[in-house]
Amino acid sequence: MKKLVSLLLMALAVPAAAQDVSLPNINDAIEPQQSAGGEYRLMVEPGLSPMRLNTLHYWKLRLTDAKGRAVDGASINVDGGMPGHGHGLPTVPRVIAGDEPGLYLLRGLRFNMGGAWELKLKIDDGERNDQVHLQFMVTDTTGS
Repeated sequence: MKKLVSLLLMALAVPAAAQDVSLPNINDAIEPQQSAGGEYRLMVEPGLSPMRLNTLHYWKLRLTDAKGRAVDGASINVDGGMPGHGHGLPTVPRVIAGDEPGLYLLRGLRFNMGGAWELKLKIDDGERNDQVHLQFMVTDTTGS
């Protein structure tokens, strides 16, 4: 009986351990991110707050160089998914230029389940290229 209880407790603990509580929640403020090589600084603002599962939305991206100057004309490619589940994004989001210097819109995002997600942004402005890797938790705030 003790062995059965131990096995049940271990099985119940796996989902909690699989969620990395050190990751920021997407409904909280996301700290500005430095690119891997230090070429860029990226500020992220989700356009949907609180986050809702299975809802298409966009994010505002503010891109500056290492000296804080707005970066215009960059190409930003998006990849990502749920590393713990081994699948990519359920949509094909695209980044377009915004109407202010250094502003971009990441459109067509949708998260289909709660858990740990990542976005990998490859940035190329014609002079430099680098990448930003965002990791965060998505929780279902709808209660469904």
